[in-house]
Amino acid sequence: MAITTTIDVQFGDCDPAGIVYYPTLFHYCHVAFERAWGDSLGMPYSRLIERERLGYPTVHVETDFLSPARYGDCVTFTVWISKVGTSSVVFEFEASVANRIVLRSTHTKVCTNLDTLTKVEIPEAQRRRMAALTR
Repeated sequence: MAITTTIDVQFGDCDPAGIVYYPTLFHYCHVAFERAWGDSLGMPYSRLIERERLGYPTVHVETDFLSPARYGDCVTFTVWISKVGTSSVVFEFEASVANRIVLRSTHTKVCTNLDTLTKVEIPEAQRRRMAALTR
């Protein structure tokens, strides 16, 4: 299963060429990740950070930028999980504007104890919920 969410491109998201600046597209991926987390994994990502003191920072990214997004576009993100390991999980993102693919991006994230900044095993309850996003 995958989740879909939309993000409207704002004026400040664009570079002088009038297209969304590529680091902003990575920010959009993170926004889509947080929405997927909340919708499919049962708690807001902010609560995971604040109460559980766990986070999933990105440690590896592979991205193909296929076409531009521009000011005023509504970018649709589809998010799913392709792999769950012991302490890492791979999130996949596909972004499009009106059936035109903007990017495909793969983000490997590692479950991290935010107090010690060390990787830890993904808790079993989270692992079970991740199955809902696995495709």
